[in-house]
Amino acid sequence: MLHTALKGHTPLTLLLIAAAAAAALLALVIARRAGRRTVRRAASGAVLCCILVLATGLAVLPVGSDEPRTAGDARYEAASRALTTAFGDRYGIVDVRQEPGSGELTITLNTGVATLSWPDAENFNISLERTAEPGPDSFPVAGDGTPPASPDDAVAAAERYAGTHYPWALNETTRTVDAVGDGAQFGWLVSWRSVVDGVLMPLRLDVQINRAGRVSQLNVQQNPPPGSLPPHWSPGPAPTEGPRGAADPGAVHHRQGPAPRRRTARRPLAGGVDGGPLLSRRRCRGGRGRDHRRRDRRQRHVGRSRRERRRRGHLTGGPACT
Repeated sequence: MLHTALKGHTPLTLLLIAAAAAAALLALVIARRAGRRTVRRAASGAVLCCILVLATGLAVLPVGSDEPRTAGDARYEAASRALTTAFGDRYGIVDVRQEPGSGELTITLNTGVATLSWPDAENFNISLERTAEPGPDSFPVAGDGTPPASPDDAVAAAERYAGTHYPWALNETTRTVDAVGDGAQFGWLVSWRSVVDGVLMPLRLDVQINRAGRVSQLNVQQNPPPGSLPPHWSPGPAPTEGPRGAADPGAVHHRQGPAPRRRTARRPLAGGVDGGPLLSRRRCRGGRGRDHRRRDRRQRHVGRSRRERRRRGHLTGGPACT
């Protein structure tokens, strides 16, 4: 029964469950031997918490187990169809797994490893060889079996393979061939793609032909490209600046430099006598109305010093500040 409850948990989950069980046992021992009531209550609470954690860990199973898939499972059947379409019944499936939280199936074969997107099952990728030396694990292509000596020979072999297994790829508008490795030691990669509204779409079919003229790598994208791309926004021409002073309602004018300071007139104070200068509130002290400004030149005695003018009483009078 315990084995059934622990089945499907990851090692980290099992470690946490074991730690919770050990903590519960330790808290139980402390609760039985403690003398103080407060300590016993705290230990009892710790035991209860550990029991809850342990029960939760045993009851909740992780989402997406990596258990192997067998015949009859939807994932296994999808992997089998993709492999049969690519190579017939030449290769057998050893294991099909899906990692937790992954949208991809890992297919283990007796000669290599393949991946299949899930649940759409549209992208199929397989690697049959990992070395530059051609071996028996690669897939033979129908023909005379002559090893390719040029990119054109590799294209001819790839077209024969695609015409048998993926005939829809030959209708694509763009085909490219690239050497793999230095001096094409791994062979050539032939790719078919389509162009929609002048835009090169993602890959549809990649076939790698090794130096022996056999298929060593394969990448298939089953979903067809869109018939047309959605309309996209393009910016119009940049606005041109017209002559200065021209009325352009769409133009935006920016002020250069800091904004000019706004001058405000000082509020005058009552007190001017016979057209004399008004007093400033800042220069009034003690309410006597002493004015430190210069009076009008017509009322001033030119040549007298400040002390003499003060002694004679020229600056002692004046209107009071308001």
